[in-house]
Amino acid sequence: MKTSELETIRTEILDQLYTNRPDARTPERMHKVAVKADAGTFRDFTAKDFATEAEYLTEKNLLKRVRNEVAKAEVSYALTAAGIDHVEQTR
Repeated sequence: MKTSELETIRTEILDQLYTNRPDARTPERMHKVAVKADAGTFRDFTAKDFATEAEYLTEKNLLKRVRNEVAKAEVSYALTAAGIDHVEQTR
C-alpha cells in the first residue's frame, strides 16, 4: 500500500475519533463510516487496513486500545491526549 493511502486511513481514523471523543470505535465501525461518507476514497480499503493503521497510531501513542466489557475479544480505539493535540495542531 502506498504511503499516501496509509496517511489517508490514518487521517480518517484520527478525524473520526476526534469528532466522537471520548467514545471508542472498532476498526470495522471506522471502516463502515468512512465508506459511507466517501465511498470513492475508501471502497478499496478493508476493516483490516483500518485495524493495522489503528495499531500503528497506537504505537505512536496517538490512540489507545479500549476493551469492550461485553465482547472482551473486540478491540476498540480511542484518542489519547497526544492524539487530541496532534489532531488540533494539524487542523
